[in-house]
Amino acid sequence: MKKNFILSHPKLKVARLIEAAKYDVKKYIKRERKKKLPEDVDYWDFDCKYGHTEQ
Repeated sequence: MKKNFILSHPKLKVARLIEAAKYDVKKYIKRERKKKLPEDVDYWDFDCKYGHTEQ
């Protein structure tokens, strides 16, 4: 999943935007963990990046 979450909105508060982002991430992780693991992997590993820009 490659998705950028923008944490500024003229009408919505930052706390609501963070809660929505957390919900999306938890939903994605739950869906991915249901998939069968490849042969050479012991567990699912997720990378997360955060910051002001994509880099």
